[in-house]
Amino acid sequence: MNEVWESLSLEEKNKFVEDSKIYLDSIGFQVKTKYLLSFSSCAIEGNKLSEYYAPILRDYIDGKPVEDLPLVGLALTIRNFEKEKISEILGE
Repeated sequence: MNEVWESLSLEEKNKFVEDSKIYLDSIGFQVKTKYLLSFSSCAIEGNKLSEYYAPILRDYIDGKPVEDLPLVGLALTIRNFEKEKISEILGE
């Protein structure tokens, strides 16, 4: 993904980052906290994805700066988890 990211124009990158922030803000504090707890718990067990995203989500929740590419990846990961949850509920 890094090669693709580097090939994007600054305008395209800014759009992805802005959309990611809009999405993460739209899911609310409780949902973000649920994912932070899940990521942290899985990170303790050695899950690499969780080890990577737990501190990024913690920083985002705390209002600290987060690099663009990890922020986009975090938003896409959570969005995919949410889509899977909805698909399971709907039986798709």
